[in-house]
Amino acid sequence: YNLQLIKQDSENQNALQGAKFNVRINNGQTQEYTTNGSGIIEINNIAITETGTDTITIEEITPPAGYNSLIGTLTVNVTKTISGDSYIASNAQFASGTDTNGSTINLSGNTITVSIPNQKQTGVYNIQLIKEDSANHNRLAGAEFSVSINGEEAQKYTIGQDGSITLDPITITQTG
Repeated sequence: YNLQLIKQDSENQNALQGAKFNVRINNGQTQEYTTNGSGIIEINNIAITETGTDTITIEEITPPAGYNSLIGTLTVNVTKTISGDSYIASNAQFASGTDTNGSTINLSGNTITVSIPNQKQTGVYNIQLIKEDSANHNRLAGAEFSVSINGEEAQKYTIGQDGSITLDPITITQTG
């Protein structure tokens, strides 16, 4: 069977390149993989030599730039059975108790697809405006300012009695 990991933005489902994962199948060696330009990691031709269950662990070790890391490890159980004279992967699901963080799993044919969403990093900052007399640096009350942030419609602010005003917190959603 094949394993495909798809890394995408949780809001718009755009592919996310550059996410690094450690993947371990059963008790095998952990291997590091990086999502390509389409946000995909493909691990092909995973051998099935007996019936039973494979356990796959998926751990994000480096999120894409500007995104939060997946919290915890995804554990996938793959049920292997015999169909006719061939071994097949007949079911794939997250192990009981796995915090999926919004991830989904799908088995189609011989390919297991795990879609893993990422949320953009956000932050908040404040802006304080201070109006001063240029000659003596005394603060001045009552001045009006129009402020536009990120191209949004300008809002009017009036400086308070202390000669300052603090704008509402501004959320950061991208670098630049």
